[in-house]
Amino acid sequence: MPSISEITYSRDATVQAFRDYFRLLSAMYADESDVAEPPEDGWATINPNGWPNFDKTDKVIDLLRHLPYISAETNIAPDCEFVDWHTNRADMDGEDLKEATEPDPDEAKILSHIVGLTPQSTRGLTFLLDTELGVMYWRECMREAKVEIPEVEDDPYDWVDDGLIPEDQVEWRAGSGIWKIGDFFEMLKANLKTLNFVPFRPDMVQATWYGRTAEDQETLEGVRKIYKDHGWPDLARYRKDGCLATIDAFLKTRD
Repeated sequence: MPSISEITYSRDATVQAFRDYFRLLSAMYADESDVAEPPEDGWATINPNGWPNFDKTDKVIDLLRHLPYISAETNIAPDCEFVDWHTNRADMDGEDLKEATEPDPDEAKILSHIVGLTPQSTRGLTFLLDTELGVMYWRECMREAKVEIPEVEDDPYDWVDDGLIPEDQVEWRAGSGIWKIGDFFEMLKANLKTLNFVPFRPDMVQATWYGRTAEDQETLEGVRKIYKDHGWPDLARYRKDGCLATIDAFLKTRD
């Protein structure tokens, strides 16, 4: 388990972690054309000063300007999309953007060096990236999603004692899954490779732990079997086009 004292933030490493994850999504079920790579100088659509009233640090804005993005229609985790920051109008109110991507301020005060990456979801998939500590938070992360990749070793309550965070930041962080940024994406990959996350189509990924009827459970297991029958998770053997076509035909029989 990595200690928070051993972790540093790197924009370039963070960009690469996003890029590698999108490559896996494209290899498994997403459309490659839905991934947009930034120009060398960053997205011109994102002002270097950010949006009015956004009140985020230069590091946050710099990261958003250099990230690759995937279509907001694509599920990158169960019932969860990434915010396509580079498509937001330059004159949008930053307060509205924060409201759409961060928890209610009464529940969690999100500081200026932390940015929300996901629209607020009824399933609770709230992902936040911390450019100061170099970690990702999955707020109220389900135990079942914490597969293979260890979280940060330290307890956020210790971070207060070490002067890393103010006391009013402890509660929401302690209730989150916390990984190094690169490890966070490796954890998501592990969920896909083990079919803990099950893509039905690019805009519909389900989690195995969601409650469902017996019939819907049979459908889920049928989709998982199709992936395995087509070679997943061995990318050298996996036949994406045939797999997705078979899943589509199978789902039509389940309607």
